[in-house]
Amino acid sequence: MMKSVTTSLLLALAGSVVVGCAGLKASENTPSSVAISDQSVAMSGDTAKMQEAAKIEMEAQRLAQEQARLRAETQRLSEERAAFEHQRTVAAAMAPSGSMAASGDLFPPNPKAGECYARVLIPATFQTTQETMLKREASERIQVIPAEYETITEKLLVKQASTRVEVVPAVYETVTERVLDQPAHTVWKRGPASLHSGSGKILQVAGSQDTGELMCLVEVPATYKTVTRKVVAKPATTRTFEIPAVYKTVKQRIVKKPASTHKVQIPAEYANVTKTAKVSEGRLEWRSVLCQVNMTKPNVTKLQNALQRAGYYKGPIDGIIGPQTLGASNAYAKHKGLPTGSNYIATTVASSLGLTK
Repeated sequence: MMKSVTTSLLLALAGSVVVGCAGLKASENTPSSVAISDQSVAMSGDTAKMQEAAKIEMEAQRLAQEQARLRAETQRLSEERAAFEHQRTVAAAMAPSGSMAASGDLFPPNPKAGECYARVLIPATFQTTQETMLKREASERIQVIPAEYETITEKLLVKQASTRVEVVPAVYETVTERVLDQPAHTVWKRGPASLHSGSGKILQVAGSQDTGELMCLVEVPATYKTVTRKVVAKPATTRTFEIPAVYKTVKQRIVKKPASTHKVQIPAEYANVTKTAKVSEGRLEWRSVLCQVNMTKPNVTKLQNALQRAGYYKGPIDGIIGPQTLGASNAYAKHKGLPTGSNYIATTVASSLGLTK
């Protein structure tokens, strides 16, 4: 029952790893890995690629953690299975009936008088091997290379060149001149011999046919007058002025090299995994041992001295197999990979210490 549960759990966990790896491969084959032109790619596209690459990286990390968890779970299940097999072997050995009882294995084979025997559980042997496993498949990620900028100084036209027309006013001066006031002309004037009354009527002299009316055509010379006036000394003109263009010096930050993308190849990662395989099954065997029945005080004294020289026994040299002697013997046996017991000492321990029977 324990073996079937363990197998089912391992198959379920392995299936989750396969699904996770398939998801990773599908993520790696998405259109985000297609090469994009360095010059035509937009910044929004770069951002999307960075997000896609980050998702792939997170998925890879998640799968790596999942694989590590599965390895730990597999190791734990292997240990539990080994413990279960050990318990089953012990239970089978302690059963009152069975194949070993029926075959007469309840007693040591070929015993000798004066010796003690103990049924020892020989544990299963395992072999540990190192295996290199793929931890993470090779992949690629898109690295965004930011744009390069530079600051330049340039002159900007603020106002274009133009012309300005300025009117130069006329210049005047004051002149004085004689101008004709009245041209020369002739007028009729009465002569001085003319008689006339005070009323202006011509008086006729009596007895004379002369009317006394004398008219003279008198020439009147022209008359002049002096006048002052302003005259144009210099007529009004225009002047054209050239107005130069106005520039302003500014500093401007321009793109020296546009942003681009670059594919970075990520190599596959491998990890060394330790695997433990069972070489032989556990079994029960009868072994010759030393106990209080067949151990004399001199022999126990020799054993205590040997354990003391080996650095395991700290108690008194009294020739008695007590808790300290058994504890020191078991500690030595564990260190040497020899059988141990709670109330006996394996003869292999005495042989390892150079003691004879």
